[in-house]
Amino acid sequence: MGFFDDLLKSTNKMIEEMDSGSDKSRSQSFLEKFWNKRNELQDAKDSSYGKEKSILGKLLDSLNRTGKNNDMEPW
Repeated sequence: MGFFDDLLKSTNKMIEEMDSGSDKSRSQSFLEKFWNKRNELQDAKDSSYGKEKSILGKLLDSLNRTGKNNDMEPW
């Protein structure tokens, strides 16, 4: 797997964790991981083109929407 695939997989895993409502997803360390993941996605999107940029944009939107729905600090 390359960087792009790893990023997609790890972001989807984080979204699933937030949706689960577990105690782990409510911790300070998870919030910090959320911020880092959001920054990582934004950086990857900014340096991508075409279909990859579109996919990363949609994933970033999904992460932010899920974060907002789960009381994570907004962007």
